Amino acid sequence: MRVLRCPLVVSIALCAGAHVAASEPADLPSLLAEAERAHPALLAARARADAADAVPAQLQALPDPRLSVAYTNDGLSSFTLGDSKFSNIAVRWDQDVPYRSVRERASEAAQAEAAAVRTAAATQAARLRARIVAAFADLWSADAESGILEQGRSLLSAGIDAARARYESGEGSQDAVLRAQIALHRLELEIVDVERRRRAAEIALAEAVGREGDPSFDRVGALPVATVPSDDAAAEAAAAAGAPEVVEARAGEARARAVIEDARAQTKPEFGWTAQYQYLGGLDPMVMGGMTVRLPVWKGHKQELRVAEAQREAEAESRAREASEIEARARVRSLLNAAASAQREQTIYDEAIVPQDRAAVEAARAALSAGRVEMGAVLDGTARWLEDRRAAVGLAAARVRALADLEAATGLTIFAAADAGGAR
Repeated sequence: MRVLRCPLVVSIALCAGAHVAASEPADLPSLLAEAERAHPALLAARARADAADAVPAQLQALPDPRLSVAYTNDGLSSFTLGDSKFSNIAVRWDQDVPYRSVRERASEAAQAEAAAVRTAAATQAARLRARIVAAFADLWSADAESGILEQGRSLLSAGIDAARARYESGEGSQDAVLRAQIALHRLELEIVDVERRRRAAEIALAEAVGREGDPSFDRVGALPVATVPSDDAAAEAAAAAGAPEVVEARAGEARARAVIEDARAQTKPEFGWTAQYQYLGGLDPMVMGGMTVRLPVWKGHKQELRVAEAQREAEAESRAREASEIEARARVRSLLNAAASAQREQTIYDEAIVPQDRAAVEAARAALSAGRVEMGAVLDGTARWLEDRRAAVGLAAARVRALADLEAATGLTIFAAADAGGAR
């Protein structure tokens, strides 16, 4: 009996592999450094932070003066400059001089705003780093599963040959040959799906790094080394103190307090001075000097309401900071639990289930050779072995993804920037 592969499956596999590009090494430390150095979103966030840093010094300066020129003519019938003491060309200079403390409070509020913008940029960088590590883990998972499935394809091809030989010799059935062929076709579909997931991981990784093109990455041989916090309580404390979202919330709280002081300073009067020179033509010129003051007469409807608004906003920021600390602690507990569970399950697969699967397959093969079982037993055992190996790979990748989120949630360095080793 001749073994044929489904043309549809083959065409799908060819289409899935149609993306051909020059591959480059998938080096996680280099990718992290590239994103940190050149990702457009991070550059934009840092540019906004630099722009915000320039505001406080502006608010320390005095307001711009006003220069005005006016002409006054005595009557409408003729040009009277030099003939009438009421006709003049006046040049006037006005300068507002708010209290230094008012300008300092405004500058401090701007400094707090700049700090909030910079912490927001740091939060964005932490989240982007987690995305890169997660995409790298997905790429490794797809490569590891691809290797497992390729090995499975070789085993199933050999199984088809064995089933056909038994059928032709009269020891086996046609059903065993058909089952082996179907199993191989199903595995081909799994290979196509893994290739799809690898392509998706490549696209996600390139986008997270900030690449404009459509790069292709080499096979990933190992997961990055992860330094897992040994003390759960210390990790929670680190999250409550240094998680990017918590730091951002604290910056918002500090900004709100600075705005309160700025609003209170605005209740003070604002002084100014003015000077004027009047040219009278042939007559003696006139000069004038004076002082102005802006009186907060309506502060009950303006400045005091702004103070109340700022106080309520500060209270809201304080509650938001408390909520972010609670959320950070809970998220750390959840991620530590997810990483530890994935590690324990992977250990069970690697040390117990997968070796027993392999032993079961070998036993089924021996029983098949002795004529005690049919080919179906070997196929079922092989399928379980491949599935359990893939499950172990998925758990390893899930652990890395959880640890990447944990790094972003705590502010701790779990994946060293210079790391180029294997998984731990």
